[in-house]
Amino acid sequence: MGKITAMLMALALGISLVLSGACGSESDEPGDQPTPTNPTPTASTPDTPKATTIPTATNAQASCADDAKTIQSALDAYYRANRQWPTAGGKGGDILWNLLVPDYLSAVPASDATCDWQANSAPEGTVCLWYKANKGTACACGSACTGQPATATPTSTVVATKPPTPTEPPECETDRIAIQAALDAYHAANGEWPTADGKPGLIVWEKIVPDILKENPSTIKCKWQVNSDPLGEVCRSVHC
Repeated sequence: MGKITAMLMALALGISLVLSGACGSESDEPGDQPTPTNPTPTASTPDTPKATTIPTATNAQASCADDAKTIQSALDAYYRANRQWPTAGGKGGDILWNLLVPDYLSAVPASDATCDWQANSAPEGTVCLWYKANKGTACACGSACTGQPATATPTSTVVATKPPTPTEPPECETDRIAIQAALDAYHAANGEWPTADGKPGLIVWEKIVPDILKENPSTIKCKWQVNSDPLGEVCRSVHC
C-alpha cells in the first residue's frame, strides 16, 4: 500500500512538471503575442490654404473700356479736322454721332445706349459719362463729366392745378362746325381770314354773313376767333 501511494505521488509530480514546461514555452514564442486592436495614431497633415482668385473684368466692362478708347480717338480726330468737338455747340456736351459716323467711327458704339457718352467741358474734349453713378458696373470704366452731378437728383413733383372754368354759356360749342366751314370757305376764296386785317384774330362777321353764313350764329357772344396755332382753326378767345 505504501509503495502504491508513493508511485501515484511521483506520477502526479511528473505530470505537473510537464504541464508547467508546456505553458512556459508557449508564452516565450514571439508570434503568439496578442495583436493590438487599435493602430498607433499618426500625425494629421494640415490643409493647404487656397489662394484667393482675383475676379477678372466682365465682358461689359471690357467693352466699355474699348469703346472709351475708340470714342476718344474719334473725338480727337474730329477736332483736329474741324477745330471743334462733335457736339451741338462745338464744345463740351452730348456727342452728335452723325458727325462721327461713318467718317471717324464705323458705327455708334453699342455701349452708348447704357453709358451716354459725352465730350467733357474740362478737360475739354475728354470722353466722359453723364450721371455715371446711375449707369452700373457696365460703365465703370469711364469718368463722370465735369460740372455734372455724379447721380441724378430727383426733381420735385409738380402738382397740376385745375384751371378755372371759363364763365361762358354752355351752348358755345354748338356752332363750332358751321363757323369752321365758313372760315375755310372764305380763306379758299380770298386767301385770307375774315378778320380786320386778314390774319388770325377776332372774326368780322360781316365778311361771311350772309354770303357764306346765312346769319350771325346764336353763339356770337362766345367771342369766336381765328386761331394762329393751329392756323385758321376756329377758337374761343379764352382758348386761342
